[in-house]
Amino acid sequence: MSSLDAQPANTHRDSRLLAGFLLAIVIAATGLVYSLAFSGAWYFDDEGNLGDMRYISDLWSWMHYVFGGVAGPSGRPLALASFALQSGAWPDSIQPFLAVNTLIHLLNTLLVFACARAIASLTGHARERALWFAVFVSACWSFAPFLASASLMVVQRMTTLSALFVFAGLWLYLHGRSIMPQQSRKALIAIAAAIFLCTPLAVLAKENGALLLPLLLLTERLLLRSRYQWGSRRAERTTVWFLTVATLLLVAFVISRGLATSAYQFRDFTWLERLLTQGRVIVGYITHLLLPNAASTLPFTDNFPVSRGLWQPPATVLSWLALLAVIACLPWLKKRALILVFGIAWFMTGHLMESTVLPLELYFAHRNYVPAFGLFLCLGWLVILAPLSTKLIRPVRLGAAGYAILSLAALVNTTTLWGDPRSAAVIWYAQAPDSIRAAQFLAGYQLESGQPEAALETLENTLALNPSDIFLASQTLIPCSAEHDDHERRVTRLQQMLEQASTLRFAESAALYSLSLRSTQAHCGHLSPAHIADFLAAASRPEVVPQSPQTSHRILYAKALQAQDQGMFEQAIGYLEGAQEINPQADTVILIAFQMAQLGQLEAAVSYLEDQLERDISGFIKRRLWQSEISRYLADLTNEINDQQSADH
Repeated sequence: MSSLDAQPANTHRDSRLLAGFLLAIVIAATGLVYSLAFSGAWYFDDEGNLGDMRYISDLWSWMHYVFGGVAGPSGRPLALASFALQSGAWPDSIQPFLAVNTLIHLLNTLLVFACARAIASLTGHARERALWFAVFVSACWSFAPFLASASLMVVQRMTTLSALFVFAGLWLYLHGRSIMPQQSRKALIAIAAAIFLCTPLAVLAKENGALLLPLLLLTERLLLRSRYQWGSRRAERTTVWFLTVATLLLVAFVISRGLATSAYQFRDFTWLERLLTQGRVIVGYITHLLLPNAASTLPFTDNFPVSRGLWQPPATVLSWLALLAVIACLPWLKKRALILVFGIAWFMTGHLMESTVLPLELYFAHRNYVPAFGLFLCLGWLVILAPLSTKLIRPVRLGAAGYAILSLAALVNTTTLWGDPRSAAVIWYAQAPDSIRAAQFLAGYQLESGQPEAALETLENTLALNPSDIFLASQTLIPCSAEHDDHERRVTRLQQMLEQASTLRFAESAALYSLSLRSTQAHCGHLSPAHIADFLAAASRPEVVPQSPQTSHRILYAKALQAQDQGMFEQAIGYLEGAQEINPQADTVILIAFQMAQLGQLEAAVSYLEDQLERDISGFIKRRLWQSEISRYLADLTNEINDQQSADH
């Protein structure tokens, strides 16, 4: 029996007070340290998901932004609503966004504490030990520098907000099972809230919130089934049956989406290669989580090497053998270290969606935000709950405290660096010179600092390591450097790459649109309308497969922009009408009417707008916003016509 178990009853209250004090220190320290990064930067996915906030002007545009998300199947309206509430700060001030992200992380820390305490208590550990276990687990999780990107990349609020409901759901389920069968009604309400309230809320923030259901099934079958009676056989069967079916459906969804014929058409790896790579990815995640190091927290991981076979590289087979060995030991460990087994199973289950066969990018640190809870449960069991000899208790506990302090120190280094993005850009690029995103991030700051030569050198060096990347080749045309006279070579290189391409990603179409916009603004003399026209013609060849309808939509918009700039308004109308067939938008209607007005066809423009007002648009919010935007422009155009008629008279 350890000294913690042998404490007299009159010390219990003091232990609770001390544990509460330490938890308060963990919360305060985490908030203070994260505030060091509040002067951070926007990153690659922020503009794509938050950019439309600039159009929020009233209730309808606010609702259109919230319910018009395209980041995932659910649209993630709950996360978008949280961003929309801060739309006034976009894009000028990042601090309010990071402050809210940090607040969510602090709330999650409290939930992690509550869940860890409940797990220890429900598995038969004394109250004091459960309390210290929870403090340690929550401190390690909250201080983990590898999880910092989930809060310091603004758009990843989707991840942390979803996790808030996952952890809340877990606590509700644990609480419900702990009071059953004595308080069956309250227990069933808590369990129902976990399943039918927290799961939808988690999914509406980000789709992997659906993992709450298999995680609850894991919790029930592994932790609770043999220890706590339901009191109602019917309630038990119904709950377990529902969680099992939901888990099987989720697994079927992942497999069907991952093995679909066209799933990997726009990736440079197959589903099997991705699955092989995830062995190395998971081992890397575990290493970086358990060995805190600020150097592992860079946001750009698009350069992670693919495993082309079990021995390519050899670390692939070694990683999978290590993981399989751990899994093989779980049945043996179950009776000896249940929480250890549960923690490992939680970590693996938490990666079911994003680290298996779905055609996602290979590696992101923020994917560990929920799964990491399982690893720190394991660590907490080893240093707090595991049976230790009296001689080992003190050094192990001191080591645990030292580990938490080391994690906090690494987090300080992490947040300090993220709070100085100009310096971070240099360091991150040095760590990952083959990362396209790292190169783009650094080149952006170099251009802001009036160093186009340095920006071009950065982009060219990374392009040499990624010679077939159309997006990066297009970026090399942005810097206007008088010291480089190879503009024509870079233009020709991009043209040839586009002519040889068989697919076109959305990011590449967006880059071409950006070049089109720059050419109309006389950005650089070497980027002429003729060049842009050739790029767009090559990108829209019939044999080129676009990644999505939005890819084609962006190319048509770029063509319309070029035609408008050259005064070819009828052609611009044709391109915009093509874009409208792909994705009807009020903005496109207004642009078409504008082109008509430029041709002097004011009455036709008014008639066109009136016809579009009567168009059947699905969805009440979208229809209301459609009518509002078109009506405003129609009123302006009508006033212009009236003014002209008055002037003629």
